[in-house]
Amino acid sequence: MKLRTAAFVLLLPALAVAQAKLEFKTFTSKAHGFSVLLPATPKEETAKLPSPFGELTIHAYLTETNDGKVAWIVTSSDYPAGTVKDENRDNILDGVVKGSAEGVKGKLLTQSKIALDKKYAGRSMQAEVPTTGIYHARVYLVGDRLYQIVVLGPKDVATGVEATKFLDSFKLVK
Repeated sequence: MKLRTAAFVLLLPALAVAQAKLEFKTFTSKAHGFSVLLPATPKEETAKLPSPFGELTIHAYLTETNDGKVAWIVTSSDYPAGTVKDENRDNILDGVVKGSAEGVKGKLLTQSKIALDKKYAGRSMQAEVPTTGIYHARVYLVGDRLYQIVVLGPKDVATGVEATKFLDSFKLVK
């Protein structure tokens, strides 16, 4: 009997992990030209923000998990036509990374150059956010459109397997 009880107690953490595993489903925004795997149907929100290029409309798709402790976010915003040029692409992406870290009152931990579909410039970043954990994002410029794919939450989640699955799943669609 004691052996059975010990085996059951040892299985409890494994059962808790299995129950906590998220089920990701493809979400597609034809209006904003992307698909991504998300753990739930997102809420869509829009906001207007000033930029050096004029006011931008940000379209955000947000899902929360772990009782609101983890946010899964994809944003899309269009710069005015023709304002994003090859010579200012890096400055824009670096500015978005810096602004994102500052916006969440975080400390930038990592930043690296990446590309989407081997042709669209991007950045991967992580910032430490004092009260939340890690802001882990990928940012891409596709023509005049900026995409941000973000996981915000405790370090083990924001840098874990599910975060990588989410970030890697972002695709352009027509």
